[in-house]
Amino acid sequence: MKACAILLLCAAALAADKPPISAASMTLAAQRLDNKLGTVDEAVQPVGVTQGTYIGGFGVVFVGSVSLAPMAGITPFHQSISKAEYARVRQKKLERLPKLRQVIQEQLLNMAASLDTVPADDQIAISVALFSFSGEDNTGIPSQIVMHAPRKVLVDMQTGRVTDRSAIRAEEF
Repeated sequence: MKACAILLLCAAALAADKPPISAASMTLAAQRLDNKLGTVDEAVQPVGVTQGTYIGGFGVVFVGSVSLAPMAGITPFHQSISKAEYARVRQKKLERLPKLRQVIQEQLLNMAASLDTVPADDQIAISVALFSFSGEDNTGIPSQIVMHAPRKVLVDMQTGRVTDRSAIRAEEF
């Protein structure tokens, strides 16, 4: 009887350490996010690969990076970036920011349904860093956008039980 109780306690301890989401599910969700970030505009490019992780007591966090307005860097054939190029890139970023915010919010809702093994009270969070060159005027352009909400709230939004999206916390740095 003691041996059985010890085995049950050990099994419970091991189960508590296992995240509620599989690595395959996390990878698939990160890939979908990368694909959706590319739909902001045909010129928007992901910088690297989005990574996801589960944090016990908080939830899932996806971290990615995009270039909202790619431009040629410094090369032997393009030795400087003109003020006109910087101004054009700045304008494109400002134009694409609202669509990026919309895509991030839509992906939060989509992830709430697909990541159904994540506990309902846990958060789903997406953080997107915005690439920029040194020398750019980034006034009014965040370097990072973070949005998150509890999974159950996102599911309620997706199913129409909640229509107010103010429960999605959005922060820009």
